[in-house]
Amino acid sequence: MTTPFAEPSPPAANSPLSPYLQQVAPADAISEKSEYHWFVGLDLAPNERLETGLALLDKDRTLFQADKIISDSQIISFIRGLAPKPNQQVLVAIDAPKSLSLETKWQQERVRLHAHQLKQPVIHSESEQPDVVMDRFSERMWFLADELTELGATVVITVDAIAKERYGLAIPFRGRSPQGCRALQHAIKKHLCLGKVPKNIVPSSVLDAMITAFTAWLCAHGNRGEHIEIYTDSAQRLFAEPLS
Repeated sequence: MTTPFAEPSPPAANSPLSPYLQQVAPADAISEKSEYHWFVGLDLAPNERLETGLALLDKDRTLFQADKIISDSQIISFIRGLAPKPNQQVLVAIDAPKSLSLETKWQQERVRLHAHQLKQPVIHSESEQPDVVMDRFSERMWFLADELTELGATVVITVDAIAKERYGLAIPFRGRSPQGCRALQHAIKKHLCLGKVPKNIVPSSVLDAMITAFTAWLCAHGNRGEHIEIYTDSAQRLFAEPLS
């Protein structure tokens, strides 16, 4: 069976993800779409004291589960329960949570102003010191990405702010307000065409998880370079940038 993806191209210069990633991932970084049965979206909180949104789609984009969870052990148990195996693989997309351990207000402000960037340079004042790359995101994300990969799942890291922009899900309300949740839920039904989206209002973390689950689905069913692009870093982790 042929791959649904086009041949990979060099990273786009204006991509918010590419500047600090190693390269565009090869075409076979994501298995053929027929091998994936479940698509999981995690709106991951920076730590286990805050709620994480979870959404589960099947290959037809039907929503099978949408819930709030807390701990790493709950997330790992959930993925283990899906039992990844040949021809019934699991693809997990993690919405990268911002780190809560940024030391200075200047660093925090840079994260706010450049919400799409996965990493950012730290510029030293002394010219003999090279620039370094500061990780903007929670260590929890890296831990879970590696743990879920060990379970046999395919894991991609993405940024929900990019997805909302590219999928046409911008809303004129505060995201966590009741009005914001209703508006985003309506936009998800209209633009992402997910099946069995609840009629009752859904918490914002779960709505964001639905969007992230759709990104996971798009990694397998979309066209590389047209709908989605996949990058790798030096550790060969996968990063997904929605394009449309």
